[in-house]
Amino acid sequence: GRIFANVEIYGTNRSKWLPLMLRQFPQDQLPEYYGGIKGFKPYKIYG
Repeated sequence: GRIFANVEIYGTNRSKWLPLMLRQFPQDQLPEYYGGIKGFKPYKIYG
């Protein structure tokens, strides 16, 4: 359906998906395991 037009799947190869993710989100808005800065504290965690 149309909802999948908004979904991007990057796979498990970090060297491929990390640069793509950093183009979409500022590094200071991501946790460290997604390429963000060390000590990142989210406002709220879901899931």
